[in-house]
Amino acid sequence: MYSLSRISFASRRRWLLALACSLLLTTGASAAEAVKLGPFVPFPGTFEGSLVSVEDANRVHLMVEIWGAKRNLLITLPDIVVPLDRPGVPQCQREMAAAAKTLAESFLRSAEKIELSEIMMMDSNDLAGSCPIETNHGSLSSALLEAKLAQPKGSNVSEPWCTDPR
Repeated sequence: MYSLSRISFASRRRWLLALACSLLLTTGASAAEAVKLGPFVPFPGTFEGSLVSVEDANRVHLMVEIWGAKRNLLITLPDIVVPLDRPGVPQCQREMAAAAKTLAESFLRSAEKIELSEIMMMDSNDLAGSCPIETNHGSLSSALLEAKLAQPKGSNVSEPWCTDPR
């Protein structure tokens, strides 16, 4: 082991400068890697929620108590895609989107218990997250898929949901 007292002042200064640079580079690389990671689970575990409103069939506002603090979160279902109700899409798709939203509302309103597990967020202060929504009736995603009002994420959604007979 070397003693710094035996090293000249100039050598000691270079050594400390090299140490500082290596620490800075290591910390910078770790910060850069953390930024690349994207969404993470800031609150591991399962939490109960209550319905506030349904924005779309796969976007639901829930009041969730996380570690003693209540938070109004916009939860997106991560494993499905649903038809959209927006100008420019076929009328039958807009009707499917309305039916999917109605199903999601009735499914969640009739639930005695709503649970969220492993909520993925970009930041622990976010008001939006992504996770499955489970109830005593089962999964909201499964209910939408069974009713043919959603498709699994990754399926060919470039195909139209339906075609309007003209």
